[in-house]
Formats: sequence, C-alpha cells, structure tokens
Amino acid sequence: MTKISKSSAVRRTADTAKAVGTGRVDRTAQGAGIEATDFADASVDRRILDELDYKIVTLLTGDARLSARAISRELGVAPGTILERIDRLETSGVITGYHAEVSMEALGYPVHVLVGVNVSGGGQSLENVIQSLIELKNVQTVRLITGEWTLLVALVLRDANELTSILVDTISVIPGVTATQTMLCLRDIRRPGSWSTG
Repeated sequence: MTKISKSSAVRRTADTAKAVGTGRVDRTAQGAGIEATDFADASVDRRILDELDYKIVTLLTGDARLSARAISRELGVAPGTILERIDRLETSGVITGYHAEVSMEALGYPVHVLVGVNVSGGGQSLENVIQSLIELKNVQTVRLITGEWTLLVALVLRDANELTSILVDTISVIPGVTATQTMLCLRDIRRPGSWSTG
C-alpha cells in the first residue's frame, strides 16, 4: 500500500487542485492518514501508457510523497511534464488513491490471519456476505477466489481471544456462510512498492 501524500507531494495548479468528487484530489490539502480513492471514471485509454508513465507509477508506489521535482530529477524529465502525467494517470483511473501505510502491530493488532470462507449460493447471497465481512473493523481485505474457498479474508486482531470471538460470534453466523478455515500468518513479506517495471 502506498503512503498518503503530504505537503511535500506533487502540487497542483489552482485549476486542477479540485475536490475528490470532481475527479481529482488536492493532495497537498489532505492530512496524514486520510484516504483518497474516488477519482473520476477513466477518460484516457490505458493502452496509451508509455515507459514514462510506468516509471512514474513505480516511483509513486514506492513513496507516494515524492514531489514532482524529485520525480523529475530521478527520471530526467521536466517537472511540468511529470505534473501533467500524474494528472492524466489519476483521471484515467490508473492511480486510484494515496494511502497511509501503518504498522498494525504498533496500533495493537499483532495477530494476522487469513480466513477461507465458503458461501452457499451466489448472487445476492454472496454480495451480502462480502458486505457483512468488509464492514467488520478487523477485516483488511475480502477476496473472491477460485479453488476450495469462495472468499479469502485477511484480518488483524489483538489476541487469540479476539480471533475466537470474531470467528465464532460474528463470521460463522453471517447468513450464507457454511464453513471457514483459519490460517495464522507467521511472517508478512512484501516487495517494496506495489508495482515495478522490472
């Protein structure tokens, strides 16, 4: 997950620093930890992305606080070009948001688990289960998958007692849930940034 941009991040001119609801976000106006994800629907064909676009995405997924000037120095391209490219990447839906990356352990959630969930039926029943799961404060992600399980749910918890409670008293009683399997994460290894051109 990338980090939210702060005051040192790429700055927008007045005509492009608009509210999220209009399709762009003024990243300099956001406080740390505030998530901004609702950019406009794609208006630029993603197939026209070039090598520069990919390099910008690679740098921003490594550190979303990078300024246009820092990116321009790294890539040897004018800051104005970088600003234009980032604006296009946002409006086209390639860059969908900027996030704070936090340590769940430091926040008091040292237990990380994955839970395989089977759901009876599909359609609205499945959507209802997904919605019920994603509303739980301990849930980080819900993935619809192939294979033995219908869903794979990532959770963070304070301790084993909280895990027992959420499995027995909450997840297992959601209408449509027929079975679960819990897998304890021993280590969490992530590559730097979520995207790389190799």
